[in-house]
Amino acid sequence: LAKASQEHRAIVGPQLLNSDGSLQPNGRGFPTLAAKVRNRLRGDDQRYQLFGEGDEARPVVWLMGAAVLGHRREIDRIGGWDPHFFLYYEDSDLGMRSWSANVPVLLIPTAQLLHGWARETAGGFRLMPWRREIASMTKFYARYPSLLLSAPTVERMHSTITEAVFPALEARDAG
Repeated sequence: LAKASQEHRAIVGPQLLNSDGSLQPNGRGFPTLAAKVRNRLRGDDQRYQLFGEGDEARPVVWLMGAAVLGHRREIDRIGGWDPHFFLYYEDSDLGMRSWSANVPVLLIPTAQLLHGWARETAGGFRLMPWRREIASMTKFYARYPSLLLSAPTVERMHSTITEAVFPALEARDAG
């Protein structure tokens, strides 16, 4: 990861694996409100859940915060992790700010990490995790109101990110 971060001057993350060795979708597409809701309900959106496969670095809009690395100069360029977020959306924010600062966000499939994924808001209802999620969600979409719009609109508005991330998707889907 350190080599990839240095080589690409990027924020990078490994391909996360579930305990059974299957791939976790830790690369993500645009964190539109609709995509996040669909992901919670169905979890099968191929333009939102992105995987790293093969040997090539995969551009993504953002990486799940479980494992993210960047060289100090890039972290400083984007202002580091925003302390206004306490759980949830801090990783989405980091990705959006990275791309805004011309720092790519890459999923490195040759680096893999076992990740015991346990989401606090999954399963039975508990108030505190949902309060945290809603508080962070409110801050995030206040900062990025364009992400409340439709996916095609968001992709047009953020064309630099779209050109970097989605051609890789289109090429993979065609093959």
